[in-house]
Amino acid sequence: MPVTDALLYVHGTGSVVNGPITGKGTATMGDDIFTATNTTDVSNIELDLGALFPSLTERAYSNPAAPLGDGGVEFGLHLVIGAPVIGASGGMTAGTINILSDATTAATTVIASRLLTIAQLGVAGAHFFIPVDRAALKQFLRCNFVATTAAADSGTGVAWFGPRCGGEA
Repeated sequence: MPVTDALLYVHGTGSVVNGPITGKGTATMGDDIFTATNTTDVSNIELDLGALFPSLTERAYSNPAAPLGDGGVEFGLHLVIGAPVIGASGGMTAGTINILSDATTAATTVIASRLLTIAQLGVAGAHFFIPVDRAALKQFLRCNFVATTAAADSGTGVAWFGPRCGGEA
């Protein structure tokens, strides 16, 4: 289980950074995912990594760009499914999770993504990890959930940025 005081929540905590995790009813956790009528949900929270975070301009001071961290890709987005994503009536067959980062707020530049099938998204408690190359990060960071074909009927999840913790798919 991850160390929760070191995580950077972006979805599943309403609009409150770092919790508490929200609930839908009594048996599920998280906020809606893949249920937007325009087929794209954006995470509830966008992280501001701070003005001192290496900007694209600062990275250009060295060539090649100075690496961030230890050079491995051990940092990324975690998604844990709360309520299974059900796409039966809308025809949703899969969903893509995009990691977005930009130098300005309301990030739209995709720096990493992962496609998950409706079968994978239909398992409560499933834990997925999308690695993020730290060299691609800019000041603002968030994710979105893009449904294939049509929005899902239902589904919730909790998403955060942090290191690998073991056991994620």
